[in-house]
Amino acid sequence: MEQREKQLIRRAQGGDAWAFEQLVAPHHGGLLALACDVLGDESEAQDACQEALIAAYRSLPRFRLQSEFFTWLYRIGVNQALKFRRSRGRRLVREGESEVTNRAERSPDKAVLDAELSEHIGRAEKALSPQEHMAFALCHKRGYKLVEAALMMECSEGSLKSYLFRARRKMQAALQPYLET
Repeated sequence: MEQREKQLIRRAQGGDAWAFEQLVAPHHGGLLALACDVLGDESEAQDACQEALIAAYRSLPRFRLQSEFFTWLYRIGVNQALKFRRSRGRRLVREGESEVTNRAERSPDKAVLDAELSEHIGRAEKALSPQEHMAFALCHKRGYKLVEAALMMECSEGSLKSYLFRARRKMQAALQPYLET
């Protein structure tokens, strides 16, 4: 952990809101993206992200500088997103990446196929357990290393690898018709 980050943490622990803002600002986009992955809805993800930041602010006096700040913050974000998911009875839904592409550049046939694939991917992700989905999202969507993802999920690397193996197997089975073409 950098010395500047330690100083900001200590100041924020003392009630300095500006220092807290400086600590969390670089991580806000990642927290929001992670919440979107878990909840599948940007509006809910923004609410969950806001709740995570409030929870982090309240918990900061108990942060002991024994782990990386971003790992601690993301763990709070994961917990809040899962809490939102449970409280709303939502199933995990992933927005298809095809929705992000420029629609003007796609042919109508490609747009239909992309929408169909996105729907199948969403259904495949719904079949994953919360742990499998979180492992899949952290490692494959967000690009975290196994050790980082395991810390955020508060599990061993072995457990994380097991979640990833099962998630990949389920996704591959569900998307088999697309893999054959």
